[in-house]
Amino acid sequence: MGEALQTGAEPHGALPEAEKETRAERDARIRRLLANYPAFCEYYFPHYMRCTDPATGRVTGIVHNAPFHNAAFRDILRNRTFKAVFMWPRGHAKSTHLDIFIPINLMVRGGGRSIAASSSTSRRMAPRRCWPTYRPS
Repeated sequence: MGEALQTGAEPHGALPEAEKETRAERDARIRRLLANYPAFCEYYFPHYMRCTDPATGRVTGIVHNAPFHNAAFRDILRNRTFKAVFMWPRGHAKSTHLDIFIPINLMVRGGGRSIAASSSTSRRMAPRRCWPTYRPS
């Protein structure tokens, strides 16, 4: 397991049963979630996966990963030197998956991968210039 999960910190919005887990149960949960990318996204990032009614603001359900999200993750995970251009339509969670979910999943796994992200506009990438560089120990 990666260093990030060995600290004992639980995810934002962790489920109440996570507080009652034994260390062995927690390790099994982490292994299970790392083996299942859609479940990883839904467990560790529930605030991104909620579907809300615009009129009321009430949560109406969960938005699951699309098959192309899961395929992109599988391609990146299987090939350490993977290079690609992802051109998904507007509003199809490019930044959410490629800038947040996938890099965090890879950091938790360890193994020292590098990710380079670029954009066609400097305004879009400007906030990311200050992100800390991940260096595996």
